Amino acid sequence: MKYKLKNVQELRNEGISIPDYLAHDINALIDGKEKDVLYLDCLIDECYGSINMALVSDKMITAEQADYLRSLYC
Repeated sequence: MKYKLKNVQELRNEGISIPDYLAHDINALIDGKEKDVLYLDCLIDECYGSINMALVSDKMITAEQADYLRSLYC
């Protein structure tokens, strides 16, 4: 990932409802990328799981939004 990841506010400005737990994981991934941590794969997996939870369990995002978020962070 050599490009700048969108932050949570940018996603919310696009009309995507980001639950707090997903916002936390996105922020952790952005921070981990900036610090070049060795466990970046774990942070990506956390985002993937949170996206699925927001889609399937909580129904806070649509399938299209989930696909878009996965393309950005996973």
